[in-house]
Amino acid sequence: MKVNEIYDRDYAIIDVRSPGEYQQGSIPGAVNVPLFDDEERAVIGTLYKKAGRKQAKMKGIEVVSGKLRDIYEKIGAEEEKGREIVVFCSRGGMRSGSLVQLLSSLGHRVYQLEGGYKEYRRHVLDNLDVLLKSKEVVVIHGNTGTGKTQLLRMLRVRGLPAVDLEDMANSRGSIFGTVGLGQARYQKAFEALLFERLRSINRDFFIVESESPRVGRIYLPILLVDGMKTGIHILVECSLQERIKRIVDEYISIQKDDVLEEIRDSINRLKGELGKKKVDALLALLEAKNYNEIVRILLEEHYDPKYNHSEKKYDYDLRLESDDLEECARAIEEFIRSRFCM
Repeated sequence: MKVNEIYDRDYAIIDVRSPGEYQQGSIPGAVNVPLFDDEERAVIGTLYKKAGRKQAKMKGIEVVSGKLRDIYEKIGAEEEKGREIVVFCSRGGMRSGSLVQLLSSLGHRVYQLEGGYKEYRRHVLDNLDVLLKSKEVVVIHGNTGTGKTQLLRMLRVRGLPAVDLEDMANSRGSIFGTVGLGQARYQKAFEALLFERLRSINRDFFIVESESPRVGRIYLPILLVDGMKTGIHILVECSLQERIKRIVDEYISIQKDDVLEEIRDSINRLKGELGKKKVDALLALLEAKNYNEIVRILLEEHYDPKYNHSEKKYDYDLRLESDDLEECARAIEEFIRSRFCM
């Protein structure tokens, strides 16, 4: 099966690469059923280089043979959902090919993805720029805590083509970006999610919140960065009190020791900017659980000066207050539907 055919119906897509390969990037929605774990893959790769293909194959058979029942059950569970199976590995080679042959011999209707993940990756890169060139970008600007991310989610519920770049990157794009979120996504995984989201949009525009060219560990595509500069710009403003409340609710409501430790580490990384004295004061406030004061200081002395400097260069097509997010979302929807004659 060719890459462009995986969209023809609701296939169950099985990624048989190692967990490490899968984490770096996969086809969105694919289920990881690895033939080898990361360590086993490294051993077999080393054996291939030192002893040759035959010895590596024998080792691979030895490793997989003990896992076949578990692999078969996992793939069978996907098949029981009424979907046909598509299997892929790195290049559409031995790992996926061997499993497809086995499953086919047992009477299952299963397809191998030609070229594997490498071919899917090429498909993404070839078509992502095409999609970006074909659509205008609507950018929602605003200081930290003005509710930009919430507005994106509300607009998407209202049927508008909102694209949450921070969710795709699994990072909020700041020094506190991954607090409570776990590991940030890798570049390949991000680009696949962005491609699939844009591919699903049948409008000639999409909506994002203002971002720097880098979100966490992710670098945004150049065409997206350029589109954000030349697009339609909406500014949302909000009272300091409401911004503080939203940020405290988002971060501190996650009552876990590891989250507070992440916040502590993030504050420590501000020593170069705010100085040791200010950082020590923030850490003391954290210990005292005075979260509102921490957020107020960070907004006034860290976030707002940076944001105000970068956002002065835009002429805004619409300015709104976002203390009432529902009313703000309604006004943005009305503006966009009028602008694009929806």
